[in-house]
Amino acid sequence: MDSKGQYSTGGAGVAIHLSRQIKEYATRVSDLRARQKVLSERAGFFDDLYEEVSQGIEELRIAEEELRARDGEIYRAYAALVQERRRYKDLFELGPDACLLTDEQGVIFEVNRSAEQVLGCQAEFLRSKPLVAFISGS
Repeated sequence: MDSKGQYSTGGAGVAIHLSRQIKEYATRVSDLRARQKVLSERAGFFDDLYEEVSQGIEELRIAEEELRARDGEIYRAYAALVQERRRYKDLFELGPDACLLTDEQGVIFEVNRSAEQVLGCQAEFLRSKPLVAFISGS
């Protein structure tokens, strides 16, 4: 082809060029047909794979629904727990009786207002101390 986009050898050059293009297209078509044949032979594989993926997606959707339901149950249980904790705290703090809560070793970890008044000590002073330290005669 010259600078004007025309073939310099005339009709023979065009024929050679078209012949090459036809061979390239024929090669491409042949390659595509071979690929199509492979894919058609493997169609069952892809169908099975599609079915397996679809089943997996459905199982994930069901699991997600179950998790959302459980999440709602956990949230409701937590909200009930918080409410009960408030009720317990109010009852413990505002009750008329002095209360000291200890762990298994007898170390005080919770003190109500009445206990502070009876013992004449702030809760911060009483916490982390052994209960026996506040029992007379020991």
